[in-house]
Amino acid sequence: MLPTKKIFQKIIEGDEVCTVELCRECLSNGYDAMEILEKSMIPAMDQCGVLLTNRKSFIPQVLMSTRAMQAGIEVLKPYLSQQENKLMISETVIIGTVMGDVHTIGKNLVSIMLESVGTTVIDLGANISGKEFIDAITKYQARFVMMSAMLTSAMVSMRKIVKEIKDHEFGWDVVIIIGGVMVTLAFAKEIGVEYAENAIIGMEKILKIHD
Repeated sequence: MLPTKKIFQKIIEGDEVCTVELCRECLSNGYDAMEILEKSMIPAMDQCGVLLTNRKSFIPQVLMSTRAMQAGIEVLKPYLSQQENKLMISETVIIGTVMGDVHTIGKNLVSIMLESVGTTVIDLGANISGKEFIDAITKYQARFVMMSAMLTSAMVSMRKIVKEIKDHEFGWDVVIIIGGVMVTLAFAKEIGVEYAENAIIGMEKILKIHD
């Protein structure tokens, strides 16, 4: 099996140590860092997204895979030119769990994944109010906001917070992406925001919009 294929497999397995070793092996054997990223790492996380969507994998396993990818990217970073790497996102993203909800694992997974592709993530934590989101957007001049809700009751809060952000004049367009177990595409359309079924899709949406 080619080392690049092994990296793909080890990321899916969530094996940080082997992922790092294989990345170093590939680089020492003349593989291009961009090639490793595009042919091994991103496809591996795409596959994790498919497994998560089909309930053949769960958030803890995807979190391990994300950490393995992050460890591998740390090895590749010195060889990757930010200017030529279309997969690196030079953006600031505000992220938080909305008021009335203290769940963080999904949010934390998104944070790790975004940081893996060069994004500056401002993680506000959980139980976050509209004012806190707005203050952070203003302070960091962020174009992207990601918010999650794992409880049905917190969706009322999410609707209110989205309206507060939309009504605020920042001087630039702000893209809001929502997700969480209880959040649906229909709800996202109803309140006029982007929907991410899982963390990987959330990252892919920012990649797409950023481009």
